[in-house]
This record gives sequence, C-alpha cells and structure tokens, in this order.
Amino acid sequence: MGLNNTQAASPEVAAKEGWFDLLLPLGILIAFAVFLQWQQSNVENPSLWVTESRSLLRTGQYQKSLEYTLKLTHTFPKNHVYIDQAAILYNHLGDSANEAAMLEKFLVTAADPGEACPRLPHAYRALKNQKAMLDAAKRCLALEPKNSDFQFEMALSLERTGDLESALKIYEHGDVNYPGYIDFSIGVARIWLAQDKVEQAWRKIEPILKERPHLADAQIVAAKALLALNKKEQALEILNQAVDDHPNYEELKELKERIK
Repeated sequence: MGLNNTQAASPEVAAKEGWFDLLLPLGILIAFAVFLQWQQSNVENPSLWVTESRSLLRTGQYQKSLEYTLKLTHTFPKNHVYIDQAAILYNHLGDSANEAAMLEKFLVTAADPGEACPRLPHAYRALKNQKAMLDAAKRCLALEPKNSDFQFEMALSLERTGDLESALKIYEHGDVNYPGYIDFSIGVARIWLAQDKVEQAWRKIEPILKERPHLADAQIVAAKALLALNKKEQALEILNQAVDDHPNYEELKELKERIK
C-alpha cells in the first residue's frame, strides 16, 4: 500500500485558515474606510465651514468662527451672506476697520445693499473717520430715501461733522413724521442746546426724560441743559442715575467728573 503525501488538514488548522480568509478582506475594508476618513478630513469642505462657522458664532466663539467664515469669503468672494457674516464677526471682535471693509463689499454684492446700513456709518464713526462716515450715510440714504433709520443716520453724521443746520432739518422732519422715533426728538433738543437755545432744549427733553428716564442720550442732553440753566444739583442727580444705568458709557463718566 503506497503512501499519500497530501494529507488532510486537521480541524484546528482548517478553522484558523477559515478565520484568516474572513478577516483579511475585513481588515482591508477597515483600512480603506480609515483612509477615506483621513482623506475627507483633509479635503477643503465648504459645507463643513458653513456649519462650523455658524455653530461657533451662536456660541460666541467669534475668532474661531471668523477663521471658517474667511475661508468662505475667499472661496466665494461674491456671496453676500458670507460677507455679511464676516462683518458681524468683526463687529463682535471690535475690529471696525475690517467690519467697514466687509460692509463695503456687501454694498456691491448684495441684492439688497441697504442691509449694510446703518452699520457702515457706525463702523466709520467708531474709527473716528468723519469723512467716510458722512459719505457712507449719504450713500445709504440714496439707496432708500424714505427709510427713517437712514434719515436719522444722515442727521447724526451731519451733526458729528458740524453741519448743525442741515442736521436739524432732518431731525425736525423725523420728529414730525415719525412721532414714535424718539431719537429724532432727542436730536432736535441736542441741536437746540448746541445753538444756545437752552430753555427750548430743556422743554423738549424734559418730557422725553420722564417717559424714558434710563435712556442715556436723553440723560446726557437733560443734564447738559440743566447745567446751562445753573441747576447743577439736578444735573448731578440725573448723571448719577445715568452712570448707574450705563457704567461703561465713558461720555457720562467724563461729564459727571467735569461738573463735580
């Protein structure tokens, strides 16, 4: 009887070989999946930038949100939504120069450029750039001449640049035509005070202060009017309340210090 060199594998060996045959393809699949995940994480992914930037914005992580947002503005330079988001983030970060730059881009890319107003004049005001502030206010008003907010911004910009008569005309127009818009009324009182019409200014601001006793702009005008009327104690009373109401308002603190 001859010997057969081919011997059947033992059950244990066969089992191990079977497991190996099963695990090898599985291992390859796992390795491939890991590679795809790594590749995906290293690919520029705009949809991920949108999600991350908005999530970070909502949670107040403005600098991190800005990093993703700027990737979006660089990739999609004419997308006004991303430009606007960048402007909002720069505002939160106190970077008025870049906020203004983004809002200027928004003006030329957005279907409704007026949405940049009155933030654009505000940004230039924060930069103490009076010329750019006034120019921005004019451009905004030209977009929507009947917009009460843009009218107020125009008046305020004229006032800040020293054109009191032109500012007063707009304030008075707003005071008559937008009776619920109290800032126009305060503007009228503020201009009258600057023109030394002190009694007139006080009569204008007094009922406003009674209606809105914690409104900073009303408190400032009222205190200045009372000082001009030599009513220092009443002025200080208003300023003490104003500083309590608005502890970070530097103009109030400075005014209070000057009259102590």
